[in-house]
Amino acid sequence: ALRNLLRSKRRTILTFLIISVGIAVYIMMVGMVSGYKAQSINNFIKFDTGHIKIRSLNYDKEDPYNLNNFINESEKIKHILAKKDFILAYTERIQFMAEFDNGKDSFPGIVVGIDLENDPKVFNLTNYILEGQIEKYSALIGKTLADDFGLKIGDSLFLTFRNKEGFIDSVEVYIGGIVFTPDPMVNGSTIFITLEEAKEYLAMESVSELTLITKDYKKDKKYISALKNEL
Repeated sequence: ALRNLLRSKRRTILTFLIISVGIAVYIMMVGMVSGYKAQSINNFIKFDTGHIKIRSLNYDKEDPYNLNNFINESEKIKHILAKKDFILAYTERIQFMAEFDNGKDSFPGIVVGIDLENDPKVFNLTNYILEGQIEKYSALIGKTLADDFGLKIGDSLFLTFRNKEGFIDSVEVYIGGIVFTPDPMVNGSTIFITLEEAKEYLAMESVSELTLITKDYKKDKKYISALKNEL
């Protein structure tokens, strides 16, 4: 075999190059797929799920933004969470569907009410703000959505939605900040307002979810089991 390799040097070199290129392409593709998967999971954790998400017992996966999904005893839950040493941080959020309208175009999307103090402890949203900020009566909007509507800081947008009483309501919000994250959902179809505003608009005090960051997300089943004993 060695004599055959040395005797046919051109064939040996060509075969070696073909196999090397094939293996290199395979390694590169496996690395890209693995990296994409890891980045996707990281994005979900940083911008949507956290390590553990608590929802109402009535939560309907088929209709996730229904106001009947809201949690009515969040204060009691927070009191329980504060005693757990494996929980590093938690925050409340409100999510609901709305129609975004700038007077010329309209687009359905998601409005998220966030706790300005605790949300940055759980999610990385505020780390990706390009300009401006989110504060009461000014919204944070994804860059893709802002570009689609031709919006900039100081412009206004109407949000039309159904409140707790079932009535259609519409409010005008001013753009206080623009955010651009690795998550296309955040960039293209989400507007963030304060938690207090979301409660005010929907005429309700409950929240749609509580999201937790733990010491080790790989031990989530163990932590969930511990929480289920009290929730």
